[in-house]
Amino acid sequence: MSVPESLAKLLGNIDQPSSVVAQIIASMDDEPGHDPINWEMDATRDCCRGSGYTRRDVPPGAPAFGKLFECPCGLVLGRRAAKLWSGSMIPVEYADLTLETYPDQGTADMVRRWYAGSRRPWLLLDGEYGSGKTGLAIGVLKLALADSISSVFRVVPELMSEIRATYGTDRETSEIDLLAALKAVQLLVLDDIGAERMTGWVEEKLFEILNYRHNEHRRTILTTNLGPDELMDHVGERIFWRIKAMSNRLCIEGNLRMGRS
Repeated sequence: MSVPESLAKLLGNIDQPSSVVAQIIASMDDEPGHDPINWEMDATRDCCRGSGYTRRDVPPGAPAFGKLFECPCGLVLGRRAAKLWSGSMIPVEYADLTLETYPDQGTADMVRRWYAGSRRPWLLLDGEYGSGKTGLAIGVLKLALADSISSVFRVVPELMSEIRATYGTDRETSEIDLLAALKAVQLLVLDDIGAERMTGWVEEKLFEILNYRHNEHRRTILTTNLGPDELMDHVGERIFWRIKAMSNRLCIEGNLRMGRS
């Protein structure tokens, strides 16, 4: 599975909005006719005159009479894909990575099988620095985007800083808003868990996000450089046992940065 070439060109030109919450919420708001993005009309399209919607030529009284349908030209699909991409927050560094570009396709296939319908809704990717865990996680995230699934990528230490930055009376985005968005998104990638400096506050925020996603069985991907014992020591038993209960664990070997697969 991959994004069609026509959509890939479109997605590559998307400017990401500045607000973290706005990005996430935009990726989840997918009701036809309620698009928060101000799209320009393309009057050169004869099929739908740039609206993305058409009416079917049926006689009065027919079930489809007067109803709007997405135009086969794919304009609405392109808008929806662009909105999802904008909300995903994939770093520019990883924009070209897919599961097809991962050197070990045997490992990539295991990740594809998890995405296709694993019994467990979480995926834990652990391995040494440079093994390609982040690339695999981004590859899955792109599959989800191609399937119109709202998806968000966040590096855990950066996420903790973003939550702290919401504190203050002059902030438009509250901690509650940001945490609610992270809980609700359909696929959440938390990259480099274990790299954050663990404090009581950090443990509380991680637990709040992961406990909600655990209870609701929301699909979640975690990457870490830590082994199971180290991870439990770092995040504590409350978080670790939720990760263990919900996750397919895949240990990624090798170091791609050193030229080894």
